[in-house]
Amino acid sequence: MHNTIPYDADIAICSGSQPNSSLLQKKLGSITPILVTSSQARFPAPQSIKELMTSASIAAQLFSEWQLTNNVNTHTLRKEHIHTSNDMHTIVNLVKAGAGVALLPKSLVYKELATGELINILPDYRGVERELFLVWPYQRTLSLRAQCFKDKLGQFLAAQSWFNHL
Repeated sequence: MHNTIPYDADIAICSGSQPNSSLLQKKLGSITPILVTSSQARFPAPQSIKELMTSASIAAQLFSEWQLTNNVNTHTLRKEHIHTSNDMHTIVNLVKAGAGVALLPKSLVYKELATGELINILPDYRGVERELFLVWPYQRTLSLRAQCFKDKLGQFLAAQSWFNHL
């Protein structure tokens, strides 16, 4: 089985629950992906899921299939994106340049949303929440440094508007 914590690290942050039973896990909360586009886009922002299907879009290679929900309906969008990348910052830059719509974590675009550089389209819809966990070896007590990190990270995340704290 793959070791989630490399090089004997005391503690690690993981996206998603880890199946390794030799690890203790503490769920911190989650980050919600939202649909965004440039406020300066040369095309009208989609006003419906149907319009979104035909809109220019950009996606991360790992998240090219978009599952969107609005608490009533869930839509799985399997569409051809004009660009896919394994670098989320490249996607943000392409969206800011007006290349299309993207489904991105709020944590990655909150500054651009605040300045108005990006806009949240179809705000009633969101992607699948990405859960964050702290993990550490079951047979090891957390060092004072790791315990301090755990506490400070929890405080930091709780203060962020983009984080869904437990």
